[in-house]
Amino acid sequence: MILGYRAMILAGVFGAFLLVPMTVRSEEVAELKATFEQNTAALNKHDLDAYMAFWHDEVVVFGPVAPFPVEGKAALRQLTQAVFTNSESATWTVINPQYRVIGSTGVVYFYDAAAIKPKDGPLQSHVRRVTAIWTKLDGKWVGVAVHVSSLKVGN
Repeated sequence: MILGYRAMILAGVFGAFLLVPMTVRSEEVAELKATFEQNTAALNKHDLDAYMAFWHDEVVVFGPVAPFPVEGKAALRQLTQAVFTNSESATWTVINPQYRVIGSTGVVYFYDAAAIKPKDGPLQSHVRRVTAIWTKLDGKWVGVAVHVSSLKVGN
């Protein structure tokens, strides 16, 4: 009987150790989700400074059309500012985001419906597959890489 009791206690303690990482991981996923949502909100508000605060200095963005990636925070700022400056309106809607945390790496996979109305042209609508890679530095999630695959559905 004592052996059975000890086995149950040992199994309970072992089970608790297995659950702790899941609890910690779910907190990290929640933090990543909150960061990503704040990042998207800043983009849709066209708040360039708030949007750029989420990106690592060496971020790399692989776009759907350009043959070369946008490399570095300064280049991403320039590209984003150009979109804001040259558009009457620009909005991004995140569809079905999926969040994963592996160690200090976060992955956000989602579809993105972009509606951009250039000042000198018709509304451009796109649905794109996006994978964003984040890393946790000094307790804060920062974006380090983005890959966008275009699935054009509009003009």
